[in-house]
Amino acid sequence: MVETLMTALRERLEGGVESRPARWRNEEMEIDVLWREIAGLGGEKSTFREMVRSLAEERSYPSKGFVIYGPGGCGKTMLVRAVRTEARKSGVAFHRIGCAALYMDSHPKLRLDFIFQRAIVPSIIFMDKIETLAYGDAAGAEEARTSENPVFTYMAEKIDMLPKGVVVIVETNSPNLLPEFLLRSGRLENQVYIEPPDESMRRWMLSRLLGDDDLANELAPLTKGYTGADIVRISEEIASGRLKPSKVL
Repeated sequence: MVETLMTALRERLEGGVESRPARWRNEEMEIDVLWREIAGLGGEKSTFREMVRSLAEERSYPSKGFVIYGPGGCGKTMLVRAVRTEARKSGVAFHRIGCAALYMDSHPKLRLDFIFQRAIVPSIIFMDKIETLAYGDAAGAEEARTSENPVFTYMAEKIDMLPKGVVVIVETNSPNLLPEFLLRSGRLENQVYIEPPDESMRRWMLSRLLGDDDLANELAPLTKGYTGADIVRISEEIASGRLKPSKVL
């Protein structure tokens, strides 16, 4: 019974669209996401849809880069998955760089060279957890920021050399750890903040996950400050019977 209910919940969350396995350029398995599966973020979705359209139809885009930032669990990765899905359907290449793994590489500059040189027009290069590229983790960030970081400097040089038909998107929970020169005009000049869902967005998510508008209306105001990931977890707990709606607080 629980398995059947959980399957139904996932189908509601995905709007009845079958999730299809998709392979990232770096061989990591991910899931396709459609724009309509993302709650809210109307302006952000419009921006990235236009970016993909411009790359696909005009083979160029006036900006070279974006920084997507915000608290963990608020949908940054889901937004990028939607970009990837749209890009794949539109014939735009999508390259993903896992910066945490790249940080452990003994020759990170060579790896960056390899990825950036593969990015033929039109392409999108996505780099997640970009702050780990040079710092490893937040613990060493402040010390690293006191001097010019050679990896970030090299990355800035590579972005400067990209043609107009290649866009770089980076994701981070800690934008304050990025050096200012990476955020200058002509580099990662567009900062996109993904905030926790507001009450209307939480109500929409809960309604789709639980299939119960009355319960969604009851829970939405009680989950202020919860991330999208929290809402999914709560819905799964309620569906499985492990959590009663009255215990959400």
